[in-house]
Amino acid sequence: MNLEATQTETDFLVPFGETLLCLGQAFLTPKESERANALRDDLVPDLEALREATGVPAAGALDALASALRSTADAEGGLLRVYSRLFLAPPFPAPLNAGIQLDGALMGQSTVEMERFYQRHGLTRDREFRDLPDHLALQLQFVAFLHAKAAETEDREECAAIAGDARYFVRQLMLSWFPRWLEQLDEAVTHLPTAEAWRQLGRVTRDVLEADVVYLEALAPEVHAETAARPSLEEALDARMAPERSLEAPAACRVCGKEFAMGRDMVFMLQQLQARGLETEHLEACPDCRAGEMGLSETTVELPAAVSKHV
Repeated sequence: MNLEATQTETDFLVPFGETLLCLGQAFLTPKESERANALRDDLVPDLEALREATGVPAAGALDALASALRSTADAEGGLLRVYSRLFLAPPFPAPLNAGIQLDGALMGQSTVEMERFYQRHGLTRDREFRDLPDHLALQLQFVAFLHAKAAETEDREECAAIAGDARYFVRQLMLSWFPRWLEQLDEAVTHLPTAEAWRQLGRVTRDVLEADVVYLEALAPEVHAETAARPSLEEALDARMAPERSLEAPAACRVCGKEFAMGRDMVFMLQQLQARGLETEHLEACPDCRAGEMGLSETTVELPAAVSKHV
């Protein structure tokens, strides 16, 4: 990316950040009519206005996105139905959670690393945000925040350090899983043509992120974000459990009444289920009673006489 002589090297931070923020909002669940209408009617004009400063996405890509969004919005069930089928309803044809794409599981090493970036920059997840910290919408909004933070500081070294964190985050924790995700969207469109809106949105997002990395490399060519050391289980749980959400273990088993201590891993599991409004009573039981609560029971194997006499 060539910077014009009339612009400083940091002039692109704000428009790129605003572009990423728009895209982050676009990947939230369009369950309210206001959000769905904004996605259909306002997203592309906003991106077009910002394109004058960033140069991306290409005009043709925005035209394709606008057309696809209108078609999907006008289909039965609208944007929410297609979003749900792609990203919410099992078997999740194209998951928006980076951890699933990178680690093959939820709350894996990649997610812990993302959370450490959030903590490094003084952020905690909004309680109203019901998804996991590796959701694409949250990733995009975080990188947008880093752009704004870098633009605000007058310290050149601090700006370069923040830009270095943003570059690492985009390159290693976002663009690294986009090819696989876009292939999943390609496959989804063959079965669900109205998924074209999200495929086009995914392509636009990729183009913006790729251009952003080039810009960030020019802004901070010698800054390399340190990769967080692989955390222990205790460190991972500490990173995932915000102090204000810490839970006290039940004083007594819900089934037998016996006092028991709930481990930190079980507390974390309890938090995750509660955050999603799911049932947790089966966890509020001591180990002796928990198996029965989960539909399991101790089994006694009756061996044939010919075998048991040798045991």
